Amino acid sequence: MSTIRVENLTKRFDKLTAVNSVSMSIDEGEVLCLLGPSGCGKTTTLRMIAGLEAESDGDVYIGGQRVNQMSPSERDISMVFQFYALYPTLTVAENIGFPLRSEGLSKSEIDGRVDGVAKALQLHEVLNRTPGQLGEGEKQRVAVARAVVRDPNCFLFDEPLSRLDVTLRQTMRGEIKEILNGLSKATVIVTHDQLEALTMADRIAVMRQGAIEQIATPHDIFTKPANLFVAGFIGTPAMNLLSGQFMEYQDGLARFDICGQQVALDVDPAVGNQSPGSDVTVGIRPRAFELSSEPTEHGFTAEVDLIEPMGAETLLHTMAGGIDIRVVVNRSQKVAVGERVNIVSKTGQNVVFGKDERLIAS
Repeated sequence: MSTIRVENLTKRFDKLTAVNSVSMSIDEGEVLCLLGPSGCGKTTTLRMIAGLEAESDGDVYIGGQRVNQMSPSERDISMVFQFYALYPTLTVAENIGFPLRSEGLSKSEIDGRVDGVAKALQLHEVLNRTPGQLGEGEKQRVAVARAVVRDPNCFLFDEPLSRLDVTLRQTMRGEIKEILNGLSKATVIVTHDQLEALTMADRIAVMRQGAIEQIATPHDIFTKPANLFVAGFIGTPAMNLLSGQFMEYQDGLARFDICGQQVALDVDPAVGNQSPGSDVTVGIRPRAFELSSEPTEHGFTAEVDLIEPMGAETLLHTMAGGIDIRVVVNRSQKVAVGERVNIVSKTGQNVVFGKDERLIAS
């Protein structure tokens, strides 16, 4: 059984609490990404799961067994580091097969496994080369192959793609995901890159200052962020977080005073339980706006302040009441700096956070 579970996992360095009472579970065949800014505790959490860092409090279970007192080798895990740590004098084939030698497998068994994983990761043509003769993407494939070849209980990846350029990252994301989909292993991937998390994970755990802010599917993290931190951290361009006051809820619409304008937005019915005049923050993603030829109560009138071409799309920075509201439109829509525009919120894409910064939802 390939599962990982941590309960109240905590790590303290003198007076600094790097990881604070983290609890989560990863099922067999599931990929969970630990996502967060630098210094939030995600790598320390991974190292405690691996046994490379001793926990101050809490428990780690792998395959249903408590492993706190076990060494990394006894935990039957494979870990891929940010730095490839390949043996420079060994060939690619020897690097991949190295973990199998200590298991006492015959040469034919080792060769068979190496051959299979090399085909899956497109390494067949470089098996006889040494790491110094490889590109960065090939080195990363070798590191992944070495982890996969020994069929461990679970996989741990620490920023596996951080040293690759954009094109190689896109390729490796797909290749790693395809490999993991074919294995029934619990997998934890640490990353600060939200695109990696959104595309590779079955679930994402967003961390901040040593604690988990939200664990959910990529879709729910994106559409139903638990609080203002998650809302602002996830999404490119970032979600518009507009401070204002709740006025009333009627006929499925909530009315707000935002940016000096009164707008009526469809939101979760739970927002109607707020007291009139309550301070709230309305979250609207830039792609959840569209331009309208006429002013409407379902959006804002604003002035275009800055235009950023993004290829197929254009990012508009519009100003309403001194507040920057970001809007993404198709590049075919022509607007000019200084132009007055009407930006309308699309149905079903507005979220509201209370004074406590938590999502207001049913």
